[in-house]
Amino acid sequence: MRCDSERPPLRDATFDLVLSRHEAIDPAEVDRVLTPGGTFLTQQVTPDYWPELRPFFPRATIFPDHYRGYAAWFEAHVYAVTLRRHDYRVAWESLGDLVAHLLVAPWTIPDFEVERDIEALLALEAALTTSEGIVLTEGRYLLEARKPA
Repeated sequence: MRCDSERPPLRDATFDLVLSRHEAIDPAEVDRVLTPGGTFLTQQVTPDYWPELRPFFPRATIFPDHYRGYAAWFEAHVYAVTLRRHDYRVAWESLGDLVAHLLVAPWTIPDFEVERDIEALLALEAALTTSEGIVLTEGRYLLEARKPA
């Protein structure tokens, strides 16, 4: 049996709660497995996650804009939807700290390599370092959708 995160092999109306964190979902599948009155809760990143990287790394990932799409789907299917977006600043103490993160999160900048990208990294450090460190803007949102009873 084939199973992936968007089409789980689960029975209809099985769960009172479905959670997803940073994972793409198929709203119709969430609807299928939720019981009447059940809740779907997801936390996702916004497409403009760390926009300060783009001038230095044009290949930085632009995440899909599910922010509006997921909410619109659930609203169109008469779910009660609460959508909260939060943009906040994150400061990396040093360039080394940011590089360590980029190495363990390869989806942020595809094909990232320290040696090949050293000039871009040094330019980023020179342009973005403040007294707080290298400051980037993170965009996240939380969506809660309650299925009609």
